[in-house]
Amino acid sequence: MQPQAPSRLAGHALVERRAAAALTGLGEALEKTLQLLINTLSFARVGAFALAHAGLSSALVALMDAADSTLAKALVLVLGNAVVI
Repeated sequence: MQPQAPSRLAGHALVERRAAAALTGLGEALEKTLQLLINTLSFARVGAFALAHAGLSSALVALMDAADSTLAKALVLVLGNAVVI
């Protein structure tokens, strides 16, 4: 008998009426669900990092605009970007 493909395990369990095949299909469905959840959280983490970076950059521009001299603006720009990074 040939090994069944992972996507056919649930159907195989119904045809063969084996509890082990049903549990295998259920386990794989649970694993795929958890992988989807983890990947979604990972993308949310990347999005949160991008928003934090944008907020810090906006604050840096506001500080740079508040400086009086060109030298102070350049110093705020260079040091601020070093902190943001």
